[in-house]
Amino acid sequence: TSAMASNKDYVFAGFNPGKLYRSTNNGDNWSYPANNGLTTNDVQNIIATDSKLFVGTSSGVFYSSDNGDNWRNTGFNNFVLDLTYNGSFLFALVNGPWPHYSRIYRSSDNGLNWITVYDAEPEHWLRSITSSGNNIFTGGQDNILYSSNNGSNWETINSGYPPLQPL
Repeated sequence: TSAMASNKDYVFAGFNPGKLYRSTNNGDNWSYPANNGLTTNDVQNIIATDSKLFVGTSSGVFYSSDNGDNWRNTGFNNFVLDLTYNGSFLFALVNGPWPHYSRIYRSSDNGLNWITVYDAEPEHWLRSITSSGNNIFTGGQDNILYSSNNGSNWETINSGYPPLQPL
């Protein structure tokens, strides 16, 4: 299992390699939804709300409004390392190839359009992202960043955070 999420009706499990499975009885039994339109076999992460389901993959972000039976490729075709959704905005964290970079993108329309809200300095990779209301948190090898306005501005909040130690 590479990712899990739940809403009021289902528990979802994503696989890499593999697609998405769901359970209606808290995991006692699993079914394979139709997954129509989910054109990749590597679910990296899942966001589930009562009416929306997003998966991040190596081929981008996919959106379902029917709990995984049918999917729409949002057109965001980057390798998605992590996703978060705060009820208003969807955020995608991506890491690129050399010269290593991390970027955070934001969408206000279920992934149809994206804007860049954060570009990390080269070699400062971010690994995860989460949200609590309008507050967005992201962290990586040597820092934790915080935004109180949906990614418009960021500040480093490293007090007590251990730096990456060389091997």
